[in-house]
Order: sequence, then C-alpha cells, then structure tokens
Amino acid sequence: MEPMVTNQPNQSKLEPIGGTDNPLHVPMQPIPSPHSVVPNQPMQPIPSPYSVVPNQPMQPIPSPYSVVTNQPTTTTTIIQLAQGNFRYPRGAPRDWSTPLCGCCESCCGCLCACFCFPCYECYVASKMGESCCTPCCLANATVVMRAYVRGRHNIQGSLAGDGCTTCCCPMCVLCQISREVDNIREGRAAP
Repeated sequence: MEPMVTNQPNQSKLEPIGGTDNPLHVPMQPIPSPHSVVPNQPMQPIPSPYSVVPNQPMQPIPSPYSVVTNQPTTTTTIIQLAQGNFRYPRGAPRDWSTPLCGCCESCCGCLCACFCFPCYECYVASKMGESCCTPCCLANATVVMRAYVRGRHNIQGSLAGDGCTTCCCPMCVLCQISREVDNIREGRAAP
C-alpha cells in the first residue's frame, strides 16, 4: 500500500506504510506554524520590538546610535571699523606731557644729561624697555628713541621735527623722553 497524502484545511495527515498495526508506528502530528490559523481561537499577535500596546505609553527603542536633539548653532560677529583718518588711525594725536625745556621737573635728569650724556642715553633706553647698549650701536639713537616713543604713544610730531629738535638740543630731548616714559608708567600721561 502506498502512502496517501490528504490535504484538508489546517490539517496534514500521513498514512504509514503497512497500516497502523506496525509496532514502530508513532502517529505523526502536524507541526504548528507560528502564523497558522487555528479554528475557534483568536489570532495571536506576532511579537515585535515595535509593537504598540493600547493605553500604555510607548517605550523608547534602544539604539546604538545617539539622537541629536539640539542642532549646533553658529554665532557671527560683525566688526565695524570706523572710517578714520589715514594719517591718524588711533585718533587725534596728543601733545607731550611735559615741554621740551621742562628741566625744573627733573633736575637730576637734566644734570645727568649735561655731564654724562652717553650714560644717561643708555639709562633712558633701558627705561623704554630696550637694551642699554642700543644707543652705543645706533647712530643718532636719540632721534630714533624720540620717534619710537612718539609713534608708540600717539604723540603729535613728525620725523623731520624729531631730527631738527634733537640736533638743536639733544640733552633737552633726552630729558623730555625720560619724563614722558616716567609719566606714562605712573599714569600721569595717556599711554
């Protein structure tokens, strides 16, 4: 006898060879599928990590990736430059804090400049933050020092004026530079 396969809805049945008298016979049951429909029973939902349960809040889904909640922002700073004068980009220049012949303000400096000009020149260079050897290495060091102080601290004048003033009275110029540096350090003159 041949095996007979009969297909009936929701059931599978195989007849064993030789009938049911076989001692080794084990009745075969159909393997239920997780998606099979069983009559007279309600359908069971397929479990999913994304399933929604009514009347319960949704649970966050674990993810190996991070979620960006705030977008990066950039700040743009606009700097407006005032339309200034080409000759005076730092504003109107100021005058020297002491006059050229203000020797009474520092009598000691005037005496040093008169009797030991090279030593006093080295001393003033070191007060300005330069090497004390600068006057020994530069020709017309007093003109250079005057122009440096005048340019750095926005003091009124010109290079030609610095040269002429230094040629006429180098000792008074050196004393004026020294007083200006002292006044700026002590806050009596604008830096």
